[in-house]
Amino acid sequence: MGAYTRSNKRWLRNPNQDMSKIKGMRLLGIDYGETHIGFAFKPEDSKLAVPHQIFDRKPGDREALIDEAKDIVDELEVEMVIVGLPLTLQGKPDKMCDRVALFIHDLRKNISVRVDQEDERMTTRMAGKHAHDLSAAIILQTYIDTN
Repeated sequence: MGAYTRSNKRWLRNPNQDMSKIKGMRLLGIDYGETHIGFAFKPEDSKLAVPHQIFDRKPGDREALIDEAKDIVDELEVEMVIVGLPLTLQGKPDKMCDRVALFIHDLRKNISVRVDQEDERMTTRMAGKHAHDLSAAIILQTYIDTN
């Protein structure tokens, strides 16, 4: 899946993306939640995303999350960030989409690497309800495999 853009309350793929170089990049995947945020990492010499950590925060404290994401991007020398987009089974935005879109907006303003989105349908079911870092790895691996 490519990036999604908000238009007329629908999420659409952006077809104008060059994805030819992601296989050799250091990527960070993020599973955004109200209080638990999962991070996953793919090193440049690997094709596999692995769980990295879970960040616990107070609801509404976006600044702490942005700071944590910036630290991880800097520490791991990440070249691109992929954030899970919570769509329904029908492919429509769910109640969290606006919060995730705001987080992505804040992230783009505060880090110097590209931020993209990936459909995260079914990742919680696959990973387990409390395995946010594993959900992030599934989101990131799906992005890698489909681009």
